[in-house]
Amino acid sequence: MTDSSSTPIAVDLLIEGCQMVPVSLIPVDLLIEGCQVVTMNATRDIIRNGAVAISGSTIVDVGKASDLRARYAARRVIGGSRFVVTPGMVN
Repeated sequence: MTDSSSTPIAVDLLIEGCQMVPVSLIPVDLLIEGCQVVTMNATRDIIRNGAVAISGSTIVDVGKASDLRARYAARRVIGGSRFVVTPGMVN
């Protein structure tokens, strides 16, 4: 999506062959998906087939790729299963 505002973007979704249902997606600049996400929480949880949503220089969300794709409209999507992402790690 090319809208860089923080206003959700209205799109239509087809749900199980029924009717079109409006759904709001939150615009983000980048979605890194399909990777192994090692979280920076106390237990260093690993999210397989995870994703990280980024807006500007801010990490907006971390979770399963399928969940973040359903929640965000990304201007750019990158990633792949051979990558490990450690969001929030400062070296």
